[in-house]
Amino acid sequence: MINFLQRQGATHIYADYWTCDRLAFLSTERILCSVLDAGLRPGLDRYPPYRSLVEATLSPPYYVFPIGSPQDLRLQQLIALGYDYHRLTYLNYALYESFIRI
Repeated sequence: MINFLQRQGATHIYADYWTCDRLAFLSTERILCSVLDAGLRPGLDRYPPYRSLVEATLSPPYYVFPIGSPQDLRLQQLIALGYDYHRLTYLNYALYESFIRI
């Protein structure tokens, strides 16, 4: 998963709590992550400085959530409403890139 994200350029991401913590740890912080809750609102970051670093990224944000999670389903709803996301899947995860309303 870490190599896949790096190939996509997704080194500063938003994810659910457990995914976020695991990716930052296993990637030895090559992937920085900030938590979004089920409503896509800021969640509990285990290491709060990551949020500032992810928010400061100039490129469009990436979102990584388990397929079928509340966050994944909410992003699919936003796509249906006209938000411009590109959705990729890898293993049991959905990766969304871009956040521009069309």
